[in-house]
Formats: sequence, structure tokens, C-alpha cells
Amino acid sequence: MRAETLSKIGLLLITAVWGSGFVVIKIALDSGVMPYAMLSIRFFTAFMLMFLFLKARKIKISGEEI
Repeated sequence: MRAETLSKIGLLLITAVWGSGFVVIKIALDSGVMPYAMLSIRFFTAFMLMFLFLKARKIKISGEEI
């Protein structure tokens, strides 16, 4: 598959995930989840994914970078 086609498919996939996130958040907030709880869940999930990614790649972050 050509790089251009692959990049277009990737962009479409990212756009679909990004757009569906708004729908999921709207449904969660309408069902009674508190906004700060929703933000906490989102940021904790992002933290865990980044942590696992960095551990898998064995990338070290210095205190200065933090």
C-alpha cells in the first residue's frame, strides 16, 4: 500500500475516533457522571497509556524534563 493512501486512512481513523469522543462524553455527562470525574478518568487513562508506552520503549524522562 502506498504511503499516501496509508496516511489518508490514518487521518480518517483519527478523525473518527476524535469525533466519536464528543458523543461518548455527551452520553456520559447526560447519564449523571460529574464533569470533574469524567476529566479525571480521561487524564488518568491518558497518563496510563503514555506510561505504558514509555515503559515499553524504555524511554527515560529526567526530572528536568518533567
